[in-house]
Amino acid sequence: MGNLHKHIVLFEASEIETRNIMMAPFHFSYLQHLVSTISFKLEAIEGWSLNHTALECNSVAVAIATSVTTGQRYQLYVAAKGPAWLSRILSTEAAP
Repeated sequence: MGNLHKHIVLFEASEIETRNIMMAPFHFSYLQHLVSTISFKLEAIEGWSLNHTALECNSVAVAIATSVTTGQRYQLYVAAKGPAWLSRILSTEAAP
């Protein structure tokens, strides 16, 4: 996140297991290398948190993930203001 000049980052996951794995990686020995790598990368972020969020409350993240994986867009295009459809979703969610 350093290249994005972000110092506080909030991660959200709809699967509670994600949080459990990060909080107690010794219970998931088969993921130990992956968790170790993620933890090392997180140390470079000044402030971060990982929160559990219901899937239905995370529609924007699901839309981004779907777009990235199905379109093989592995660059962080959100940093560049994102695609037009993303702006529409965010505007709709922000409306009262």
